[in-house]
Amino acid sequence: MPFVEDTAVSPEKLPQFVKRFDEIVRAHGTEAGYYGHASVGCLHIRPLINLKESEGVSKMVSISDEISDLVLEYGGSLSGEHGDGLVRSPYNEKMFGSQIYDAFRDVKRAFDPDGIMNPGKIVDSPPMTNSLRISPQYKPIEIETAFAYKEEGSFAHAIEMCNGQGACRKVLGGTMCPSYMVTRDEEHSTRGRANALRGAMSGALPHESLTSERMMAVMDLCLECKGCKAECPSNVDMAKLKYEFMDKYKKKNGYSLRDRLMGDVAFFNKLASPLAPLTNLPLKSAIGKEILERYAGIDKRRELPMLASQTFRQWFRASGGSPASDAKHGTVVLFPDTFTNYNHPSWGLRR
Repeated sequence: MPFVEDTAVSPEKLPQFVKRFDEIVRAHGTEAGYYGHASVGCLHIRPLINLKESEGVSKMVSISDEISDLVLEYGGSLSGEHGDGLVRSPYNEKMFGSQIYDAFRDVKRAFDPDGIMNPGKIVDSPPMTNSLRISPQYKPIEIETAFAYKEEGSFAHAIEMCNGQGACRKVLGGTMCPSYMVTRDEEHSTRGRANALRGAMSGALPHESLTSERMMAVMDLCLECKGCKAECPSNVDMAKLKYEFMDKYKKKNGYSLRDRLMGDVAFFNKLASPLAPLTNLPLKSAIGKEILERYAGIDKRRELPMLASQTFRQWFRASGGSPASDAKHGTVVLFPDTFTNYNHPSWGLRR
């Protein structure tokens, strides 16, 4: 858990500091993950804690108290490069002393006299146990799922893999999260979606919100690019979670015309292909595009794939088999997909 994961001491003190840190963790009957920036004395050490049990919550507080003492002993910082937030702000008076802490309070009140900007951060903080995302009261509902979740354990556990770090809110590089990069709205980040799903599963939101229109608005802009699975430190797979959500949402709310057109595109292409290029006319006419935008939600500015008068499979049969039947390097099996077969058969002919 990331509650004492940002300690920093002088690099020359780091070996002994880590040894003492590890002794504290092991004295509480657990272990920790270690990574960070040893060259500058900053380590991100995360003890393994089960906050679903009261014992785990007590263990977190006890470890925090002892680690803060250790950091003071070594003349270090409890927040080396990350923020204090709600989890470390309660220790600021202890770390900085009453005089500096009062100065922090005066500065914050000067700029925020009504206490509306990040209340409880840095000064006047509630106990670190007040706003736990996972706690002994956290009881997610059990639902029947489409996926097995053999690695994660369950749908709820797959959601809980999000630890709230917020790496999905980056905007200067990488893939995760494209929808957040555009909207800059928390609900369109991987973390925002995970929190919404977690709320519905745990009862923080009404359970029926799991299949609500509001949840659909949160999940809809997920592009299922799996950037989060690759770039999130916890490897949250929001695409998989969205698939599960969509299964539940559609079963409750039904399928739209757009869903059926997209889901059965192979069937509709098969029906329309024999009449191509006649059937292409509504796909490229202004009236046809207006109708598709109004009733199927397909933007009229989009160029739609045209149907070929001869499908790839028809060409293949007419040609008498593989054009490389005399190849001497073994057999190649080609599986033409829907779009290669009906829309772009030339793609399957390229060598």
